[in-house]
Amino acid sequence: ELDGLEDEDRIDGLFFELEGVGACVGVNPRKDDFTGFRMAFTAAHECAHWLLRDVTIEQFTFEDRRGDELHEVRANTFAAAFLMPEAGLRIYFESAGLLVAGAIPHLDRADIVRAMDHFGVSRTALLWRLQNCRLLTDDQAAALRADEYSISQAARALGITFRTVDRVRGRLPALAVEAWRRGLVTTGRAAELYGVSIEDFRQYMGILGESQDADGTPLLGAAATR
Repeated sequence: ELDGLEDEDRIDGLFFELEGVGACVGVNPRKDDFTGFRMAFTAAHECAHWLLRDVTIEQFTFEDRRGDELHEVRANTFAAAFLMPEAGLRIYFESAGLLVAGAIPHLDRADIVRAMDHFGVSRTALLWRLQNCRLLTDDQAAALRADEYSISQAARALGITFRTVDRVRGRLPALAVEAWRRGLVTTGRAAELYGVSIEDFRQYMGILGESQDADGTPLLGAAATR
């Protein structure tokens, strides 16, 4: 709930962590469009702050990402990479016949909407990620961002019904395992994120054959063996 906050209508999400409460992430559903994809990016952005421990409280506004601040750049980078891993982008666009010599020479509206549905991201997030991965040139990406059309009408024309599910919550177990494997979070925090007890988490990791990377370098500098 974001009721009562200053500039509530401008806020996409927030993050804070309190002793005795733990980390909390809030997402403003009123700042989303019909897809739910903008909320997914915001939630991943705020989860990055929890994983990286770079802020204790923040209010996140999509229109002004404070891109000159290192912790905001890292959070945006994490969200984009988490929702759209570069290898996954290359595999997807190559399978669609759109990747030629390591780049995308042409991308039309239908291609964009299909990719949005596949990765569960907004058009803006998709185009920036493709540009940053050098799959699109700066000029290509700028032209595609400037192209004005109705995403909902394009989706209907393609027979696509965007899945307005909580995509980030559905990916949290995988995120918990990856963070634990790298030593970024303790076993207790990973189990909490996974939604199970520590004992069950350890049992599940054994069943799945997952273990912590002994040679990894934890970004947080924290032991993850609790």
